[in-house]
Amino acid sequence: MSTPAGTLTLYDRTYNLAALDSTEMTYFNNAFATILGTHDSVEREILQDRQSLVLAAVQAVKAAVYPANPNFRGLEPGDMELGMAEIRPVHTKIGNGSPQPIWDFTIAAQTWTDWLVASGGGVGYTLDKRFGQLILYAKSFDTPVPLASELWFKIGRTQLMPMDIRNIQLLDNVNSVPAFPLPSMIVLPSVDQLYAQMWSDYGGVSRLGIGGLTIGLGAFLKSQPSLTWQT
Repeated sequence: MSTPAGTLTLYDRTYNLAALDSTEMTYFNNAFATILGTHDSVEREILQDRQSLVLAAVQAVKAAVYPANPNFRGLEPGDMELGMAEIRPVHTKIGNGSPQPIWDFTIAAQTWTDWLVASGGGVGYTLDKRFGQLILYAKSFDTPVPLASELWFKIGRTQLMPMDIRNIQLLDNVNSVPAFPLPSMIVLPSVDQLYAQMWSDYGGVSRLGIGGLTIGLGAFLKSQPSLTWQT
């Protein structure tokens, strides 16, 4: 069954959604089921609750990516086809305005510090023209407790309220990775600036990552950390 074109309003922003034909929907459903099977219970619950938004994000990125309207092929995209994968550190710019291979981020105590930021600080970075993102949750690889205490995001002109994540929970996650749901955020390729700051009560080296999906061309999704972004 195909999914028609349309629009999505999220916060104060309206996104154009490209249509997906029946073949693309088959790839989407298969890919989504596979992704659910690779996640812990908390992450899986967040993804299941927001499945319709995941689909809308795929449609929004398909309409905005360059070149426009590539065929969506789930977890098996060719270089010029659209696919989706879990957000990796190299899909972000942490701390110094360049893609990073790890989530590690040094933060001072009790001050707002640029976290996801362009080179020079104070402003966000624009995504590569070949991919967009759907941010859904935060995940912590700190032990024994997460260092991040609060997060603040700005996407384009949309500013979200600071979010207290002090009660990030391990719960029954099999892989022992605490996860905390965030407001859903769609970041379009080459259009939106993504900017985030972090507050820590104690300071140190935080290993907090963003959870969700990178939706982009296969050439980008299959690349190694040395890939140069194109904006």
